[in-house]
Amino acid sequence: MKQLTVTCDLEGDMGISNIPLEDIVYLEFSKVSTKDKVIAHTEESKFYMPGTLKYWTHVFNASGLRYRTVDRSFAINVDKVISIDNVFLTAYFEVKRCTMSRRMYEDLVSEFPHLTIGIESRRPV
Repeated sequence: MKQLTVTCDLEGDMGISNIPLEDIVYLEFSKVSTKDKVIAHTEESKFYMPGTLKYWTHVFNASGLRYRTVDRSFAINVDKVISIDNVFLTAYFEVKRCTMSRRMYEDLVSEFPHLTIGIESRRPV
């Protein structure tokens, strides 16, 4: 099992921890003061690591995971998505959820059409 070294708080005052890569459901970019940080969200918590969303999305994909950028600030672990709301453009996981841009939502369902199986469209006809 691959592990990722992260901090439990923004400034690293609580030290470092290792979490399994497979536990991360989505990544969130956060520019805090002048530092680029990525927040790794698991179903139970969130963790912090330096860098950019583009960098970490690339690294996770190179490690065999399937991450896709769904907004300028979010990248999701495609294998953790439970359902997608095509009206509110939201990806749902077991506990958490993540919003998407319209264009990136369309790119995602084009690449992974199985994510929309069983999801009824709530758009007016």
